[in-house]
Amino acid sequence: HLALNFTVVDGELAFTPFFFGSNPGEIKEGAKKGMRIIIDEEDLAFKLVNSLDDAQKKTALFKSEAFADIVSSNAPHVTPLEATGILLGDMNNDQKNLVNKIMVAYLSSMPQRLANMRMKLVATEDKNEIRFGWAGGLVKGVTHYYRIQGKTFLIEFDNTQNNANHIHMVWRDFNGDYGEDLLKEHYQHDHQH
Repeated sequence: HLALNFTVVDGELAFTPFFFGSNPGEIKEGAKKGMRIIIDEEDLAFKLVNSLDDAQKKTALFKSEAFADIVSSNAPHVTPLEATGILLGDMNNDQKNLVNKIMVAYLSSMPQRLANMRMKLVATEDKNEIRFGWAGGLVKGVTHYYRIQGKTFLIEFDNTQNNANHIHMVWRDFNGDYGEDLLKEHYQHDHQH
């Protein structure tokens, strides 16, 4: 599955939301057995959640069962979800680095200029407002969901359908989906009477 949205206003570009899916997440038989399309976004998240100590897990694991799908769905406008999960500030440096690697994995499918632009915005956020939350199983083959949420963005990942072999992942911007922020600025600046 693939859904990409690009909005260009006065030479500026917005590229969220973007959504990827893979069904199956891993080919289980045949000549391409073992092949996976979405790898880092899942493997790095498993590495992160399983690196958490018991106290960290108590905060990060906010639901014992995974959601059936992406919580933000395909809503035209998304607002922040419940502030749940562990704060970046409560992670060690290796764990923070894994969060960063997960975000880079999401953005790696974008042109480098766009990915760099988005990471610069993330870098301006207060790290104490970015959270990593997990729901469901802690091993592959068991339904699982995670999200990384900051003040301006939301990343969601689920692998819950077809016996945890059908992946959905999305990046949403609270103020910039579908170029909303660019369009608002354009209308305020260029269309005043």
